Order: sequence, then C-alpha cells, then structure tokens
Amino acid sequence: MSRKYLVCVLLILFSLGWGSIKSQSLMVDESGRFQMVEVVPSDGFTKEALYRNSLGWIKTLKGMDKTISYLSVDSVLCKISGQYEFLVYMQGGILKKKAGAISCVISLEMKDNKYRYAFTDFLYHYLVQDRNYEMIKNGKTKPLEDTEAPGWQKLWNNHRKTAAREVKKRSEELKEVMIAVPNLVKENPKPEIEW
Repeated sequence: MSRKYLVCVLLILFSLGWGSIKSQSLMVDESGRFQMVEVVPSDGFTKEALYRNSLGWIKTLKGMDKTISYLSVDSVLCKISGQYEFLVYMQGGILKKKAGAISCVISLEMKDNKYRYAFTDFLYHYLVQDRNYEMIKNGKTKPLEDTEAPGWQKLWNNHRKTAAREVKKRSEELKEVMIAVPNLVKENPKPEIEW
C-alpha cells in the first residue's frame, strides 16, 4: 500500500514539475500571454551609459534570418522600442525549409543603476511561395499564445519553443552588452619636434 502511494505521489510531483518547466521554457505568464519582461540591476551605470550599450545590442539584431524594424529611439528618456522578426523552419540542416516568421515587440527603458527589457506581442506570420519561388508573407498571422494548431500541432509547438529559445538567447546577449565598460584608450602624447 505504501509503495503504491509513493509511486502516485512521485507521478503527481513529476507531472506538476513538468508543467512548470514547460511553462517556463515557453515564457507564458499567469494571464496566458507569451512574453518576457525583466528589470535588471546595473549598479554603477548611468542611464546614458546603459542607453549607449543598448544601441550596440540593437545592431546585433540584424542578420540573415532576423531583422529589426519600426525602431523608435528616444535619447532623452533613454527608451528604445522596435519590432524584431526572425524565421522559423520546418526542418533543420542542409534541407531546412522556411515555415514562417515570428515577430515580437522589443522595448528597453533605462534608468540610473537599472534597466527593463520586454519581449511582447508575439505573432507567427504564415509564408507562401510566390511565382518566383520566394517565400513571402501572405498577411495571415497567429498569436503564439494560441496553443492549438490542428493538423500541424507538433510543428507549432516547435515554433513556440524556438521563439522561447531565441528570446532567451537575445536577453542573455543583452545582459552581457549592458554591463560592458567602454575601452578608453589613452593616446600617447606626440613628441614635439623642435627646429
């Protein structure tokens, strides 16, 4: 009797633990929204220094499979926001095929000794092939909060996990960049040439 009870308790604890791990990896908050928001302390940094560092991070968000657009930069209030977009694929490796694009709104706000970043408003953009065999957006979107995808549930779950990994990676890069101290190279005085 006690052995069955122990097994039942372990199964219940495992299932509860699995659910919390799953929700953490997918960045779903209490209200069911897919987002990541964090306030990070940065002792010893002014808001202007944090703002300069964040501009360097924004430049890293452009690449082959990712873009940042609709950028709003306010140097007085030390705020930055924009729409970040990256591609997701059906399969990996050499034969990877574009399945869609995921976009989200990134916002940064700096204050002395701390900053706040947020990744919100996640949308999946459907892609279709045009007459030149290029994959383009067809205008249809699906919010990442939507857990149901009849007929392609496994791929949808993979896209949601990919979005969570991408945002986690970008937030870790941001944290490294924000505490970077600029290299101040002192120039050696030039020797004076006398006549």
